Amino acid sequence: MNRLLPDRVGSGLLDALYNKIHVVGGRAKRPPEVEVGDRLYAFDGERVTATRVIRVFSYDVDEYLHIALDVYGAEKRLLVTPDSSLCVCGEGWSCAGTLREGNSLLCTLCIPPDPSFPIRRPRSLIEKYGTRVMSVVRIRKRARVYSFECVPHENYFVNYVLLHSCRVKNVKVLLNAVKL
Repeated sequence: MNRLLPDRVGSGLLDALYNKIHVVGGRAKRPPEVEVGDRLYAFDGERVTATRVIRVFSYDVDEYLHIALDVYGAEKRLLVTPDSSLCVCGEGWSCAGTLREGNSLLCTLCIPPDPSFPIRRPRSLIEKYGTRVMSVVRIRKRARVYSFECVPHENYFVNYVLLHSCRVKNVKVLLNAVKL
């Protein structure tokens, strides 16, 4: 794995059993299991599609966020670095460190389903339950994180939530192109 260079900071995912990255045609993977060449589910601005991992980074951080989410009416967790970019419905890309209780995140619930994406809940639940941030807790503890460079789409789904693969300042063009 490459050491992440300071000028190429990306969204960092912790190696946690519940951080599951959605892989096209296969089982979900934990961050350290993702390899160059893997095809991940992504968002192209209109629908769920695929993107390909071209680089995998691994590095250590001294703090991370524990984000509790209401996904499909069930509590899910996401462990990310504060500079990770998540797509807030109605606002666009935001740093995880700025998320607040009640924010609604773009996830597979908000996107017209592609028949190949494994959405397991009926449409009535999709309309009833959003993917809401229940809490954000900053944890000051050393941890190993992983980041992925993907093409052609610089984003991928983790626990059904859309995560960008580079800093928010690098995605202003995409933010303006995607009207949520």
